[in-house]
Amino acid sequence: MRDLWRYRDWIWRSAISDLRHRYAGSGLGVFWNVLTPLAMLIIYTFVFTNVLVPRFAQSTMPAYLFSLYLSAGFLPWATFTDGLARGSTALLTHSVHLKKLPIPEQVFVAQVAVSSTLSMLMIVVLLFGLALVLGQRPVWTWLLMPVVALLWQAFGFGLSFVLATLNSFFRDVGQVLGVLLQIWMWSLPIVYFEELLPEAYRALLPFNPVYPFLIALRDAYLAGGAPSIESWAVMIGWGLAATTLGYALLARLRADIRDVL
Repeated sequence: MRDLWRYRDWIWRSAISDLRHRYAGSGLGVFWNVLTPLAMLIIYTFVFTNVLVPRFAQSTMPAYLFSLYLSAGFLPWATFTDGLARGSTALLTHSVHLKKLPIPEQVFVAQVAVSSTLSMLMIVVLLFGLALVLGQRPVWTWLLMPVVALLWQAFGFGLSFVLATLNSFFRDVGQVLGVLLQIWMWSLPIVYFEELLPEAYRALLPFNPVYPFLIALRDAYLAGGAPSIESWAVMIGWGLAATTLGYALLARLRADIRDVL
């Protein structure tokens, strides 16, 4: 953590630069960070409210409310997984710097995490805007959404440590990750209602690491409900566990990482 604090200025500047120049050369530039997941949201909303109506829209929920329900799950998830995908290659991407400069490995993972966190906060602001445009009145629990988003990204930061370290030794990690993220997404009530799942499977959902973040964010957004103390503890716990595991793995393999890159 001392190294992260020591290189905090570089991490911040690099994260801002990454956010600004990720779509360099395009006309809309940084706005693609929001427009890309928003386009996917529109597609999912159309499919689940018009094509798969008998199965997925069987409740009395109006289409515009379903759009908010879907956006509160899909948009943060898309940002989270994008950060994981880029974080898993952070060490490989900066292998030249790691071979020549005595910069701690975690600094490059942190740079991706900060960039992803800024994108997540942009998504939260977008969610506020969508709700207001669709006629929803703001509630005080919206103020908790950025906090939940930050905890979610802290969990992603820890996972990125693990993935980036493993990816340095096993280059198939990035390919496997893409498949696993698809499975992970459909294992969660992100684009469908939780009530559609079998009772036995629903009992297992709390053990899914992303579930508490998803529910806390969605409840604060749509139901005006604040997460319980237990929910806060679980979210903090997942973040600490993932980060601790990432640091432990990195410390164990640090001596060999620069040789295999």
